[in-house]
Formats: sequence, C-alpha cells, structure tokens
Amino acid sequence: MDIIGLDLHKRESQLCIGHADGRITERRIVTSRERFTAELGDRPRARILLEAATESEWVAQHLEALGHEVIVADPNFAPMYATRSRRVKTDKRDARTLYEAAQQGTYRPAHRLSSARRHVRAELAVRDTLVRARTRCLALAKALVRRDGLRVPSSTSRLVMRREHTRSLGRGRRPVDGADPGRGCAARRCRRDGRRDAAVADDADDWAGHGVRGGRDGG
Repeated sequence: MDIIGLDLHKRESQLCIGHADGRITERRIVTSRERFTAELGDRPRARILLEAATESEWVAQHLEALGHEVIVADPNFAPMYATRSRRVKTDKRDARTLYEAAQQGTYRPAHRLSSARRHVRAELAVRDTLVRARTRCLALAKALVRRDGLRVPSSTSRLVMRREHTRSLGRGRRPVDGADPGRGCAARRCRRDGRRDAAVADDADDWAGHGVRGGRDGG
C-alpha cells in the first residue's frame, strides 16, 4: 500500500507520495474536490496522513469516498515531527514529515466529530456571534440616550428594546436642557434596530437549544 503525507492548506496543498517500490514523488495541487479526485481518484487504495485543521474533515471524507484510508492526526503530538528540521520550515518538508510519520506510526489520531455534532457546534458558534452583536447594540443604545440625561430602565436583554421601556425617550417629555432636538428620531431608530437584533439573537438561542437537544447522541 502506498503511503501519502498531505500538508493541507486553504488554497494549495502539498503531497508526498511514497510508492511501494521505494520511490517518492512530491506534488502541489489546489485544495479542491476536483483536484483531489483528479490526483488520487484513480490510484490504488493508499494510507493518507494529514493534520487536523479547519479543512481536514471535508478533505478526509472526500478521500475516504475515493477509497483511501485516511488518518487525521493530532497536530499537538510532538513525536510526529521528530524528523522535521527546526531551522527551515516549508510545505514540502512538512508533507515529507507527515509521510514519514505515517510510515513509522509516530502519530496520534485526532478525535473526529460526527456530522450531527459538527452541526451543533456550528449553530453554537453562530449563536455566540449574534449574542455578542446584541450586547454591543444594547450598550450603544443605552449610551446614546444617557448623553441626554435619560436612562433605560434595568431589565433583561429581551426587554430592553420593548416599547414600554423606551417609548418615553422620544415623545411626551420636555427636552432636557442642551438635548439633541433629533433625540426622538434617534430613539425610535435605536428601538427599532435593537428590537430586530434582540429578536435575531433570541431566535438563535431557540435554534441552538433545539440543535443541542437533537444532537446529544452525536459523536
């Protein structure tokens, strides 16, 4: 069985192919399904070692679909890099190091999540981003009204932008001395945008919660 070290990158990847007769060939290809299929699709079954990274899972699944044995290795396992020079680091040397690690067995497989668990993690990452955006929007809205001597009543983030908490900011009150005449319009915009952002983040909470409950059995 041929052994291949794959140094994976976002745009281009380096291959170090060790043949059964002892020959070694090195190739650089574009990181895409089409190029992997063209380069490795017609080859006999091979053992391919690559490091765990952002692109590693879809690449591993694609190579497995082509009939190869794929090992996703833990990049924090120091013995895997014992043969690599510390002075000069290149993609070719990294691919050769992975080839030698696969040949000698000096690697530690990384844990590969199931599709359901990866989906849940993606949902949680989206939720985290939306919640952070909501927090920034609420802080900005409160700061804008404090400039005119007003305050938004304390409440949970779900209630801050509701009309009963902010309706007094733009109507029915005598302007504070030195207040911005456009305060009413600004308050209405803050109220509208804040409600929208809070609603999006609340939807993300429900979405992520459903995903976690539905994906508990994932690996």
